[in-house]
Amino acid sequence: FTGISLAMLFLSTNLYKLLEILMKVLIGLMVLSFLANLFYTGIRPLDFLKGFIPSFPEGSGDVARGMFPTTFSVVAALYAAHLAQGKKWRREDAGTAGKDAAVGIFMLFFISLIILSTAAGAFYGKEGIELGSAAQLSGALEGLFGSSARYIFCFGLAAAAFSSFLVNAMAGGGLLVDGLGMDKSFDRLPVKIGTTAALLIGMLIAMLALKTEFNPVTTILIAQAATLLAVPVCAVLLLLLANDRSVMGEMKNGPVVNGIAGIGFLVLCWMIWNTIGSIQAKFAALGAGG
Repeated sequence: FTGISLAMLFLSTNLYKLLEILMKVLIGLMVLSFLANLFYTGIRPLDFLKGFIPSFPEGSGDVARGMFPTTFSVVAALYAAHLAQGKKWRREDAGTAGKDAAVGIFMLFFISLIILSTAAGAFYGKEGIELGSAAQLSGALEGLFGSSARYIFCFGLAAAAFSSFLVNAMAGGGLLVDGLGMDKSFDRLPVKIGTTAALLIGMLIAMLALKTEFNPVTTILIAQAATLLAVPVCAVLLLLLANDRSVMGEMKNGPVVNGIAGIGFLVLCWMIWNTIGSIQAKFAALGAGG
């Protein structure tokens, strides 16, 4: 993944356009696969509608914490300013940007709905199913693709991982370069160097964890702990900038938007609080096991 990402980074003449096309293709293939399987296996309308009634079954808190970061990324929201600049939008494009954001939010909802509905149809109410690996999760696609479902699912999983892999590295590298006051344009050398640094550091840490006896779970926990520091800082910074008239002018946040943002911030605080408890428990378990 690192080699492919670096090749795309330095060989592309229009990196933003390439990423935009790649994301559309990968997401489109994923949606079509799950949607086809959902209709192939059939939908039970009553059970489907019952799923929209709020309920809190046992273990739902852990599931919610796992799902929230995939659709509620504060760092991605902060980096959206760079993406808008990559599209060369100006103030007069604010209406287009709003529509674009609405479409993106709906797509996240739609993709989540399809995947959850497909998984529910494939696994809910069936005894003896243990989901301990990606190969076992591929059962959600067996209705349509048969024995080849495992390979198709793993390809989709790899595509999803690769898309996040490169974009997250670009977000980190781009924000770092911008913070240092350097040229933050997508196709400029500073952003490419910052992104390369993020990719190589991540690769080296992963290689060290694999080559030594260092527990990979500990590596993930350290990354989670670092995220707990970065995410609230990004959230506060985003709110301050959005309410700064010297930056936003007449487009600064109003009471309604700030109210919605406040709810989002409270949800974020809830996630962080629960994640801290989860990390402490996992570190304690690792210490007891070691």
